[in-house]
Amino acid sequence: MPDGYVKYLRVVARPSGRQSGRLELVGAVTDITERKRADAELRMSEGYLAEAQRMTRSGSWAWNVRTDAVFWSQEIFRIYECDPRENKASWSFILQMVHPEDRPGVEQRAQMESTRKDIVDSEGDFRIVLPDGSVKHLHSIGHPRAG
Repeated sequence: MPDGYVKYLRVVARPSGRQSGRLELVGAVTDITERKRADAELRMSEGYLAEAQRMTRSGSWAWNVRTDAVFWSQEIFRIYECDPRENKASWSFILQMVHPEDRPGVEQRAQMESTRKDIVDSEGDFRIVLPDGSVKHLHSIGHPRAG
């Protein structure tokens, strides 16, 4: 803009025909500036969260008990020492890594969380066994959301 303000525009055009031997286009222009700015703010906020997780060596996860879909932040993959391109976050993958002595308790907590009618936080400690045989002690907090 003349005052230096930058606008982001989306332009769509299609040929509509020819008149006098010239191609004509019909199009529309949409101002998408606010969406672009909101996207940039979201990316910056996500970057701050990822950095905070790296610094504190904590990660975030989500588990949809209805669909069994699991989400892990990048830091969770680092904690579990696995590559997100090679390992898909799944309940079976998590259980496979839980120390055999801790597995029954983890399974019991998960069963209780997935069948509860009331919404309550849960937390617990457990160990995971890494591919090289080393053991990590983890503390997990779950905060259910209705919906």
